[in-house]
Amino acid sequence: MGLEICLQDEQGARIDSAEDPTNTLHRLLPSPEDPTFRCLSRVDWYGDTVFNQRQAEDLLEEIGRI
Repeated sequence: MGLEICLQDEQGARIDSAEDPTNTLHRLLPSPEDPTFRCLSRVDWYGDTVFNQRQAEDLLEEIGRI
């Protein structure tokens, strides 16, 4: 089973979502030991990972790199 990515507002209401049923992201995302990825290397494959508004710019830059 792959990841489900959800965009939520400040109250936690879902704005949009996307699923990764074939687990493609697991093969693309950096390892936790990669210091050049401050956000994406912190994705928890077995739980929830939350990024806040302050991290959005870094997150978008990292997504562009992969």
